[in-house]
Amino acid sequence: MIQVKAPDLGGIHNSVEAVLYCHEKGLKAFFGGTCNGTDISSRSTVNAAMATRADMVYNKPGMGVDEGYMIVHNEMKRILALLAAKNYWGK
Repeated sequence: MIQVKAPDLGGIHNSVEAVLYCHEKGLKAFFGGTCNGTDISSRSTVNAAMATRADMVYNKPGMGVDEGYMIVHNEMKRILALLAAKNYWGK
């Protein structure tokens, strides 16, 4: 499994390309990276991770577990709800 970190790669678009490259090569991708990110960067990471079907997403921001977990969990649930609503109204 490869950890793909947006700050190390210079931008989230490079991280997206890295995850897609890992999939092409048969590797698993762990998306995320820094504990000093913001809630906005965390939500962006979750969106990119779900869009690229990353195998895991890093729980951030902060050094604790609760705050990062809730941001990631809530954003994942929000994305899934939006997708479900889009599929429902698209019929």
